[in-house]
Amino acid sequence: MVAQFRTYSNWVALIGVVLVVAAVGLWAVLREMTILSEILLVVGIVMVAASALSQPQGIRQVLTGRAMRYGSNAVILSVAFIAIIGLLTFLSERHYKRSDLTENKLYSLSDQTVKILSGIKQPIQVTIFHTPNDSPGVIDLIKEYHDKQPLITYKLIDPDTSPAEAQAFGNPAAGTLVFASGDQHFDKAVFDEQGITSGILAVTQPNKKGIYFLTGHNERSLDDSGPTGISTLKSGLVAQNYTVGAISFVVTDTLPADMNVLVIANPMRELTSQEQKTISDYLNQGGRVLMMQDSFLALQAGQRPANDIGLNAILAPWQLSFRNDVIIDVSSSLPNDPSSPAVGDITQGFPFPELTRGVGIVVFPLSRSIQQTDPKTTPEGEKINVMAQTSPNSWGETHIDKNLGFDQGEDVKGPLALGVVAERTVQGNDAKKIRIALIGNSTFATNQLVGSIPGNGDMVLNTINWLAEEEQLISIGPKTPTARTLLGLTNQNLQVIWLSSIIFLPLTMLAAGAIVWWRRR
Repeated sequence: MVAQFRTYSNWVALIGVVLVVAAVGLWAVLREMTILSEILLVVGIVMVAASALSQPQGIRQVLTGRAMRYGSNAVILSVAFIAIIGLLTFLSERHYKRSDLTENKLYSLSDQTVKILSGIKQPIQVTIFHTPNDSPGVIDLIKEYHDKQPLITYKLIDPDTSPAEAQAFGNPAAGTLVFASGDQHFDKAVFDEQGITSGILAVTQPNKKGIYFLTGHNERSLDDSGPTGISTLKSGLVAQNYTVGAISFVVTDTLPADMNVLVIANPMRELTSQEQKTISDYLNQGGRVLMMQDSFLALQAGQRPANDIGLNAILAPWQLSFRNDVIIDVSSSLPNDPSSPAVGDITQGFPFPELTRGVGIVVFPLSRSIQQTDPKTTPEGEKINVMAQTSPNSWGETHIDKNLGFDQGEDVKGPLALGVVAERTVQGNDAKKIRIALIGNSTFATNQLVGSIPGNGDMVLNTINWLAEEEQLISIGPKTPTARTLLGLTNQNLQVIWLSSIIFLPLTMLAAGAIVWWRRR
């Protein structure tokens, strides 16, 4: 029996080694010893031991032979190498450090987020619903938050393999993050720094600010999901932890207690004198208003309002007004459409970086310009800044029914203000800041353009964040990698690259191997 076993002992030992390796592999993958792993390990060790005991003379020869002496050196070196790697891995886990060498710091948190994290005083738990098929980017980002602020901890839940845990959270979809701190909870589907930071603010600053949109004058609709609606803007504000609603001063002149910003998005019918008074009183008491108004000259003659809607009357004490023109920009606009100015840092179109930081190109179709009516009489303490302007090769066209062209003495030469912000401080028991923002366009904020031009959405959200004194959200803009395109290569260059990488390098390695083999013969 023993003699027959010796005949197959080598195969038994080989199978035993395979079983031991399989057990170790399962442990490495699952990070725990299962019953199957334990069975494989025990059976493998028994088979190897039985094979060794069945032929002690062979084992003695192997242990004292020349091959064993050389092999033992290799084993010792291998074990030392594995130990060093293990030690380095242990130290890296205990002393975690990352370096972001990308030009735009794509994988680093913004200074504003780091400042917010430094002020956190309470634990925050982030639950990430994540499947193996999802991108790991959000996990890496959360790890960066934890590294900067240990009070932020995170947990991964796979809704497919852990349905009971997902049920406890209301079965959120994969990609959803749930933020919890104390009795505050907030969940959202976010994949970027701005979304995660706003989620943290939602559970650490539970009192939401209200953004209300004026209705009753055929303004842009919050509930319109079509190309000309602004439902996407509404979703963006909700994602930043604002309460969003509509208000009509025709129905009531009572202001909501949580109203922090009033948005007037392109009214097409005149505001009544009572409505104008309500808005003016709200401003004078420390209110914040965003006025967006398209050019009336771009409309057909029968559709043009007979007056300026009443916004300029509200703006009169600020020495600001919307001009009755349509901006034409021949050097910075959409292709073949000079009535759609394109504004950005590269065009020197953003003179107020406190609001436009991180904003890309913004397109303003069929816009009107904004002017200071009498800069010399601007009230003391009022700060006025142009946040978006056209190029010097632009003008405000006042006779669109004629052939387009700059008319000296009638049209205003660029650069023209497309967006203006102003600020005053109301003195009293509690000093309050009055803030107002004017944009000579509302089309840029519609679903169609916000969805296709990222800078448009950033511009309108940043403006509202500035009005609401949530400047910490302005600095957390999207980060885009710089395109690195290899240009100017000739066919000869390409051929050299192909020959050197596909032919020369492999042949060099083969030749080196052949020389070594020949010398060792």
